[in-house]
Amino acid sequence: DMIETEHYCMDVIQQSLAVQGCLKSADRVMLENHLNTCFKSGMESSNSTNKKKLITEMISVLNKK
Repeated sequence: DMIETEHYCMDVIQQSLAVQGCLKSADRVMLENHLNTCFKSGMESSNSTNKKKLITEMISVLNKK
């Protein structure tokens, strides 16, 4: 909307950076929750295949940062 209404470029960039910051913050909260629940219980199991899958998923997510 800001681009279509020809707002000043720096105002658009500021809004974009603010949104990106909010998304990064939400990602951190979700990752922390995942580590404390799903990941933790999966790593406490005796299923080595599941453990490898969880580790692979975690590495994949961290590589996308």
